[in-house]
Amino acid sequence: MAAESRRLAKHQWVLVTEGDRSIPPGERPNLYFDPAGSGVAGFAGCNRFVGEYAFDGSRLTFSHLAATRKYCANSATLEATFLDALGRTRRAVLTDRYLEFLDGSGRPLLAFRAQEQA
Repeated sequence: MAAESRRLAKHQWVLVTEGDRSIPPGERPNLYFDPAGSGVAGFAGCNRFVGEYAFDGSRLTFSHLAATRKYCANSATLEATFLDALGRTRRAVLTDRYLEFLDGSGRPLLAFRAQEQA
């Protein structure tokens, strides 16, 4: 595993903003990167999701994303926006405790803070 991917896998990442919108603590999707490979998984706001990722230090893409399909009226919009943003992610800015996903034009999509994995 490349050093960049190890840095991603060091934490669980909790969503704090979607675009310019702050996400309330009780509704925050999260994701974590598999330290043993190219897998990603997490909670999208209502359902769990899994997929694959490729990261080279700045370029980040997600593929083969799949989610469970439990009905949740209160979080359906956030979940759809979150999963759509993962699919549109092309770059990432990674610091020790902060991770931001950007689209192909450099516009912010999602921002996460690090949470230590149990």
